Amino acid sequence: EEDKINREDTNEGGWESSDIREWCNDWFAQSIPQTLQPIFKNFVNSTYADGKIVETTDLFALPAEVEVYGSTEYSAQGEGTQFEFYKNPLNRIKCIGSGGYQAYWWERSPSSSRSTFFCSVGSGGSADGNGASYTRGLAPFGCI
Repeated sequence: EEDKINREDTNEGGWESSDIREWCNDWFAQSIPQTLQPIFKNFVNSTYADGKIVETTDLFALPAEVEVYGSTEYSAQGEGTQFEFYKNPLNRIKCIGSGGYQAYWWERSPSSSRSTFFCSVGSGGSADGNGASYTRGLAPFGCI
């Protein structure tokens, strides 16, 4: 999937207020086969927004910058720790579409220095940031 993290070009309200959070917890969650839906459970995410860490409870979410890289380049600190899966840099490269082309994909972390940007992962797996209204890939995760 590809989409904008926000239809409006802002990161105000961070992950909690993002359009894509609603997509993850509603449309994407409902697209999981009914036989598998019961194995997923709600979990708490920490995301820096509007000068403070905000906790949300989600069924599915996008990873934070620190959860992908183990450090922060474009986001604020306090959003979690690196996921074991992303310690392998090859797992940061995502392919989209029928041709499987390498693409940028969104993280839930708002940029700490630009009010219209969220963090993203570049097509080669590098840390980046883009305007919230750009269309990028989506790689949600859930907790079982």
